[in-house]
Amino acid sequence: MKIRTFSKYGEWGRKRIQHLYQRLFHKENVPHHEYGLGENDWERSYESGKWDFLNRPEQLAHYSVIIGYITYYKHHGAVLDVGCGEGILLGRMCSCSYSRYVGIDVSETAIDKALEKKAEKCNFVKTSIQDYKCEEKFDVIVLNEVLYYLENPLQILQHCEAFLKDDGILIVSMYCSEETSELWKKIESVYAPLDETRISNRLNTSWVCKVYRSSNGQYSISAERSQ
Repeated sequence: MKIRTFSKYGEWGRKRIQHLYQRLFHKENVPHHEYGLGENDWERSYESGKWDFLNRPEQLAHYSVIIGYITYYKHHGAVLDVGCGEGILLGRMCSCSYSRYVGIDVSETAIDKALEKKAEKCNFVKTSIQDYKCEEKFDVIVLNEVLYYLENPLQILQHCEAFLKDDGILIVSMYCSEETSELWKKIESVYAPLDETRISNRLNTSWVCKVYRSSNGQYSISAERSQ
């Protein structure tokens, strides 16, 4: 019997094998992209502990890149964390790096756990980004592994600008897959990236994290950083 291999497909074959290996043997470390998940679906997933793996060291690198971007571009700025989950990003940030932090998520279970990390200058709100309302403007809006779960990700990103200062930035992180590659193209039909970083861990799971200026193009580095 002839066994088909991917060797003749070169780099594409190697990456495809890695992707299949991740799906088969490291399922808990790979996001499963399901568009249009309802609030009850998210609630059950947090209650079951599905997202506990986000606290593992294999996930540390892409959180660290996000924090680095916040610190460099908008040190001591106001941060809105969309789809904050249990507040992992806040838990890894130094309080001196932000003036205010707001995390929002649709899961009550996730928000309850996040509130255990609540400190001065911080708040967590149970809401979706579509329903979120506030008059406050933020220097940074973070969408960490969020957009590919939404039915209209580009529209959501544009909606976020209602809460972004004119010189603010959007930070987007997404797990690497064929579908997210297409999503990046859609995003960059509207937004110009300021910088991007690709991160891989020991399980060969990869992410891309990018920084975008607001679509009005009035971005500037914080005065504190530029001194």
